[in-house]
Amino acid sequence: MNFEANRYSVPARFAGAQVTVKAYPDRVCIYHGEDLIARHARSFERHRDIEDPDHPKVLVAQRRHARDAQVLRRFFLP
Repeated sequence: MNFEANRYSVPARFAGAQVTVKAYPDRVCIYHGEDLIARHARSFERHRDIEDPDHPKVLVAQRRHARDAQVLRRFFLP
């Protein structure tokens, strides 16, 4: 999610979703509908990536699972 020339992460399931940003002097809160889905310290620098390390975990696990399944298919298929 882009805000003030910075990119703030959201949980993977909200990638590409329309969100609402509420900016405060010290933080940025990101909402999907009425639900708070992310909160970050606000950066007044520009062109920064601000990421919560938990946000990409689901994608990393899915990729690992897909890669493992691909290896197993190669092993078991002639």
